[in-house]
Amino acid sequence: MVQWLIERMRNKQADRAKALEAIGEAARAELHEALADYDRFVAPARDLTDGFLLGTARSSTGEEIPIRLPWASAAAHWLVQGGTGTGKTTRVA
Repeated sequence: MVQWLIERMRNKQADRAKALEAIGEAARAELHEALADYDRFVAPARDLTDGFLLGTARSSTGEEIPIRLPWASAAAHWLVQGGTGTGKTTRVA
């Protein structure tokens, strides 16, 4: 009888919400740990603030990171490839 009363008084929805929140947090932590190698480019890309902007990349958290080529690494001749209408002329000019 006491067990039945305890089960009735307990808020099962709150328990379920807490359990789902804990599982979600554990999954996010595991994902970030698994993608740590993928995000290795973020710090060096953030540090480079001056140079030719090649484009943007997304980190594992969805943050857009600008990817730049340092001016010191620029050469006299470049090969720019891309399909028709992708903005090659606009980007280089």
